Parts: sequence; C-alpha cells; structure tokens
Amino acid sequence: MRAHTIAGTLLPLLTFAISLVGAYHAPPPAPAAAPVPTLHQHRIPRDFRDTCAWVNATVIDDLHLGGALDASLATSLDLCICLSFLPELLTADVELVTLGGLLGIDNLELELTAVVNNAPGGGQCTYPQNAQAVCNQNDVCAWDCEAPYTRDGDECVCAAPMTSCNGKCGLYPKGCGSSVPQKKKRGAHSQMHKRGSVARAH
Repeated sequence: MRAHTIAGTLLPLLTFAISLVGAYHAPPPAPAAAPVPTLHQHRIPRDFRDTCAWVNATVIDDLHLGGALDASLATSLDLCICLSFLPELLTADVELVTLGGLLGIDNLELELTAVVNNAPGGGQCTYPQNAQAVCNQNDVCAWDCEAPYTRDGDECVCAAPMTSCNGKCGLYPKGCGSSVPQKKKRGAHSQMHKRGSVARAH
C-alpha cells in the first residue's frame, strides 16, 4: 500500500519533468564572427586574343569572296583590321565610313570579317597583359608594352623599383594601401586595338 502511494506521488512529478524537457528549446547558435577583411587586388584580364589582317584592294581582289566589296570600291583601303575593334572602326575610319554609306554598315562588317578571316598573312594574335597592338604590314600581331611596363620575353612586367598595386604599376613608397579596386576605365585592350587597327601604310 505504501509503495503504491509513493508511485502515485512520483508519477505526476515525472510526467511534469518530461513535459518541461519537451518544451525546452535550445537557444539559436550565435552568429559566426565576420571574417577579417583582406586586401582585394584588382585583377587584370588574362591574355587577350584577336584575329587581325592587313587589308587592301589587292587582298580583297585575290580572295575572290564574291561579295559587294570588290577591289574597285576598296582602292583607298590599306590598313590593319582586328575583329575585336571592327565595329568601332567602321564609324571612325574615313574610308570605311564612306564604304559603309555605299554598302550599308552591317553588310560591310560581314564582308570585312570574311576578308580578315581569310586574308593571307592574317592570323590569330595573342597579347599579354598590359600590352598594346602595333600591327604593321609585316607583322599583324606585333605588340609592345604600355608604359611603365617593360617587355620581358613574351610578357609585360612591372620592373623594379616599381611594383604593382591594385592592377597598376608604379612607385608606392608607402606601400599598397587601397583594398578597394578603382572603377575600371576604358580597357587597355580596347585602347590597344584602337591604335593597332587604324594603322595605315605610309
């Protein structure tokens, strides 16, 4: 009888304890500490590739592509054309603007693209970082380095005592302190092909 009384007393207590455990919710984990900021250097684009060719009336006549652009219309053409810059070149070069008025800019772009892809002496050009094209009639893939970079084999390097900071080569006596890349200006390769593509024979 006594054991029955003790069991009757403990059972409600045990039930209450179990209900408390079930109602308990562990507190959410504390948020992870924010990582320590690191220096984000500006990444320069990788090596750039383009297709370039020297284009003149003789090249167009020899190719016999059968388009509206023939040697008689291209007598004044004598320049290097790189495909990456062709759309801009069509509105910047006087002779090409004239031809665009006669043939239509879209048609002219298609025909010149075919000429560049098939021209003898043309080719696939690869430019290292910080290079600029200096396309010429003897070497359509010629390039040199933008100042202050200097050529070292097939690369443009930031030579001592200068160092590279956020993608720019220069003298930084106080070190490279900026951790935020500056707003990109017009790409070096765009400038590079602007110079290279409008090269003309002298």
